[in-house]
Amino acid sequence: MSGQIQTVAERLAAILARPVSAADRARARLHVLDWAACVTAGAVEPGAAEPRALAALEGIGVCRVIGGRRAGPQAAALANGPMGALLEMDDVDKRG
Repeated sequence: MSGQIQTVAERLAAILARPVSAADRARARLHVLDWAACVTAGAVEPGAAEPRALAALEGIGVCRVIGGRRAGPQAAALANGPMGALLEMDDVDKRG
């Protein structure tokens, strides 16, 4: 690894090794709750059918596709992510 890349990697590793503060944990909980509300609303939109159908192609897995069945981690993430953004709720409040 070149010196500059190693330095960036070392700095990133040091940042990631820090303990997570209570304030950061509280903020993360709010972001997860916000996403859960957005994906719950988005899961019933017509545009949610395509990501669910694509996840179903992988077969049954250990993760849940919102409004669908179980799929593998990658397929579930690729299906659930777009459903959380279908209604563009983050545009309502710029802090989101």
